[in-house]
Parts: sequence; C-alpha cells; structure tokens
Amino acid sequence: MIGRVARHWQEVGRKAKKRQTKGEQWEQEREVEKLERFVVALGFLPEARRKFSARSAQGRKDMWYALDAVVVTAVMAMVCGADGIMGSNLHQSAISGFRSASLPLTVGAVLFFGCLCVSSGCHVSASPCAGGGWPGVDGGLQCGLPFSVESHDGNPGRFGVRAFAYVTVDLAGVVRTDAEARILVLLGATKKTTQGGSGIPLSLSVQICDVRFPEIPIPGQANPTTIDLSDQVYVQLSEQRVGALLDDESTCSNLGTNRATFLFGVRLDDPTGDVLPVWPEARTCVDDQDTNCLFDGDGDGEPGVTLHTQDMPLLNVTELHVAMRTSVGLQGMVSSPDRLLGGIDLTMDLSIVGCRILDQGTLKDCSPDEVDVMAGLHPTIVQLAEPESPYAGIRVADDVDCVDLVAREAALFGH
Repeated sequence: MIGRVARHWQEVGRKAKKRQTKGEQWEQEREVEKLERFVVALGFLPEARRKFSARSAQGRKDMWYALDAVVVTAVMAMVCGADGIMGSNLHQSAISGFRSASLPLTVGAVLFFGCLCVSSGCHVSASPCAGGGWPGVDGGLQCGLPFSVESHDGNPGRFGVRAFAYVTVDLAGVVRTDAEARILVLLGATKKTTQGGSGIPLSLSVQICDVRFPEIPIPGQANPTTIDLSDQVYVQLSEQRVGALLDDESTCSNLGTNRATFLFGVRLDDPTGDVLPVWPEARTCVDDQDTNCLFDGDGDGEPGVTLHTQDMPLLNVTELHVAMRTSVGLQGMVSSPDRLLGGIDLTMDLSIVGCRILDQGTLKDCSPDEVDVMAGLHPTIVQLAEPESPYAGIRVADDVDCVDLVAREAALFGH
C-alpha cells in the first residue's frame, strides 16, 4: 500500500516537472489554491491563507511546498482528529519539517505521524462523513445528521456569517489590483408554510453588519489607500427578506439563497436595475417617498453615505460621499447542525457624488472641480470568478445583533 502511494506521488512529481508553460503552471496553482482553501474552510490549516498565495511570486515558488503542508495536515486530521493535532502542535512541526521534503516522503511521514498520534491517544475518525466526522474546531463535515434550520439545542434559526470576497479594484484604469474584501452578515431562517416541489423552501432575513473594503496599493505611493464606512451606516440599513432552498433536513445538504440587495444612501424605483445617481446630476430626496435620489444614510448631514479615506491618490481627500449598492447571495451546504460552509456571490456598485478635502490642515467641502476629479475615478469592485469567495456561518442566539457579531468576530470565526 505504502509503495503504491509513493509510486503514485513520484509519478505526479515527474509530470509536474515537465509542465513548463505558464498556462499549465497557472492550472497547478489554481488546483493548489482550491485544495488549500478547502482545508482552510474546514479549520485545519488557518495559517495557510496567510502564508501562501498562488498569485504571488513566492507562492509560485513554494507551490508544491504548500501542497505538502495541506496534504500533511488534512491527512493527519483524518487519522488523528483536528483537536488532537492542534492540541499537540504536531501539524506545526510537520509543516515546518516538510517544507524541504518531497511529496512521497511527505506521505510516508504522514503515516508515521498518524501512528504516533494514535499511539498517543488521539481521537480516531474513520472518514469525513462517518463515525462522527472530522471533529475540527468548526465541527467539520458531519453528513447525515438531523438538521433543523429553525432550532437546534434551543437556539433559533439565526446564523452569523463571515465571508471573504476576492475582487478586482479598478480606479479609472490607472490602478487595477486584486484584493480581498470582508463582510459580516446576520441571517434569520424560517420554513415557509407552503411546501411544494423538491427541497424545503425557506424565508430568509439578511442583514449586513460590517463591510471591510480592501486596501488599494497605489503605484509610486508609500501607503495604500484605505476606505472605511461609519458604524452608523449599518444602524440605518434595513434588513432584506429573500427566499432560500434547503435540499433536505440533514447535514451535508445544499443550501442556496436568492440575492439580497442593499442600498446605501440612495432610493431607487428598481433597487436592482436602476443606475445609481451620478455627479453632478444627483439630487437629494425631498421626502421619504421620493426615489432615484440621495438621502443621508449615516446621519452625518451629507447626502449618501460617507467613506472615510486615507492616502487617496490625486487629492488629499479624507471623505467621499457616495451612493452605493451591494448584493449578496450564498451557495453552500450544511456542514454540521450549527454550521454552514460555501461561497458568496457579491456585487458592489458605488458612485462618487461629493467629497471633503484637507487643505492646509483645514477640512472643507470639495469644489465642483475637485468633485469632478474624484468622480472621474469611476471606482469599480468586481468579484473574481476564481478562486471561489468562501463564507462560514455559525448558529448564534436569537438576541445576537450586528454589534455583538462584530465584537465577537474573532471568537466566533477565528482571526
């Protein structure tokens, strides 16, 4: 058995060395990244996302080392259980030790560490979806267990969700970079009273609690541009209700949601289809029933919502007043009675309609010409097709609100 495994990975290594074209190398990187993110999603290798990037030069150089580390930790997790590995720090020594090892040696070492772990009394699990599954820090995959979206162990159908969206940020074609945005969402799920067809229809309340925009590196500029929204935005942001479909009331069932669309500081006749107001034609709403107009979405007295900025290119702008639209959809699965895993489908549109600038130490409104300059950046944030943007959902108590979710992010999801 060990001989067959070693011969298989030797053949993989020989084939990999023959792949010289950039296209083939990119395919290798994509496969490594997919495997890496799968293991990260299960909670076995949280440091991998920070250490290895298939898009970076170092990531390309260390691609097979990354694969070694992923295989080591994943297989050890199957043999020992993630709790045993994390508790004994075996996975840390394995990763550091195998950075210089070949893949066949890695597989052999996995078996050795597996025996060591078992002899040390670690928990043994036969497979991911049998015998209790992988007992990782996030519960792992536990297929076939009963799942109720509305209640489990006394908790309601309420889930905190953290997602990372891999996006391309474009500023008028002058700056174009790939980056990572982070979003926190609260979901409330109930079964619909009318059932029909395949699957179980759900009614889902969706509330955005926090958006962390990616940093934007600017050529020739020492510090990247940073953008942030005021916490007051989320206080005034209305929750949206959409439909969702659950395949079955058991774990490992698919769960998909319709898209929920949120408007920040703007009212539109058609929230999903209408174009956002643009400078200089954008106007302020005359009342709550007025549409296709701007309103103060964060209580700071300015139309739209305010993005607080640092190190903006071109002008020393510290505030951007924008109309913004964000749509969120989730496609994934139930990984345990209290956990969801999958991918997020995220879109962001924004239109700059005003700004404030720091002029010789004094903060003042931008002139029309200065607004023209900033609006001319036409910022776009577009989600990448690959790699998939992952999310993790955790069941929370019914009284958990957005403030709680943001404060407990590290405790619920890790760093």
